[in-house]
Amino acid sequence: MSFRYVFIPCDPSISLEERTGDGSGGLASDKLLVEIKSYFASLSGPKGSPTPPSAASIRNHLISSGACRIDDLASIPDDVLVGMSSAAESGPASCEITALTVPTSANNHRGVSMYTLSDVSDSTAFNSRATSLVVACGGAPDARIHGDAFVSRYHDDENADIWVRVDISVDECNTSGGNAGTGAEWIMMARKKGGGGGTGTTRGTSGTMSNMLLGNKGGGNLMPQVEDGRELTAIASDGSTYFWSQSSAKESNENDDATVEIKIPTLPKGTKSKYVKVNFGKKSIKVTIAGQTLLVGSLGGEVVVDDCTYTIQDSTDSLQTKELCITLNKRRGCSGSWNFAVECDSSH
Repeated sequence: MSFRYVFIPCDPSISLEERTGDGSGGLASDKLLVEIKSYFASLSGPKGSPTPPSAASIRNHLISSGACRIDDLASIPDDVLVGMSSAAESGPASCEITALTVPTSANNHRGVSMYTLSDVSDSTAFNSRATSLVVACGGAPDARIHGDAFVSRYHDDENADIWVRVDISVDECNTSGGNAGTGAEWIMMARKKGGGGGTGTTRGTSGTMSNMLLGNKGGGNLMPQVEDGRELTAIASDGSTYFWSQSSAKESNENDDATVEIKIPTLPKGTKSKYVKVNFGKKSIKVTIAGQTLLVGSLGGEVVVDDCTYTIQDSTDSLQTKELCITLNKRRGCSGSWNFAVECDSSH
């Protein structure tokens, strides 16, 4: 199942390019994001050094940087420290997603996203055409996109259980002086109330779910409901993937438990519970392992702190890894459907 998406170079002398992607992975395995991250990684070269850092150097770095204390690291085996460091260094390039439009009934549940490299500085080349597209869709007038960009459209209809990449053309993304070119219809719709456009908010995410899951509200602040029991994919603070699902108390029985389950896979096999710290707040969470922050940010709703728990278990996908399973109990009266699990704090 193929689809077309658009590459917008930051160099204005290079024409927009229409590319073909593989959509066979669907929501569970979004191959487009892998391809885009590989492109961004190629711009900066391979991460890390040919020789892995020693456990001693990792310990010294964590202590000197204030990430953890000597006592915190005393009982952590060398192989766990080195394994976590290697996983972090070999991770894919971090990608930011800007919601140009989010799926609504008015736009036939079509969303359009822009992908750029995260953590770029103002010294990175300004992308005037990508910026014009963001503004044309109702984004902030002072929005500025730096570096190369990619644009893709998807069909996301929760009620019909549909999530699939669909075509978008160069003509639909072409801009001139901030105005859309021959594909202006979808942009005009984006600027209408309920049309899905609006803030042009940028978030770090996996790209395998509607940007709404990480807090992008779009025009009219329309927030779609996330289906109970459906496992979704998102990106943690360290750039790794985690999964989450939820249940909501039924209107007929508010005494039902309403929970959010978060699963962080691929921890080193030697990881033990004493290496893990999970700090629960009423509306926040922070997860650290061996002094390294994996997940930190605001929750999609309020929880009962004393009822929140976590466990470490063998991974269901590999005998060589472990996974961290976190259960959040929603507060009574706030036990409806969450639109996202964690809105990650990019400063960590």
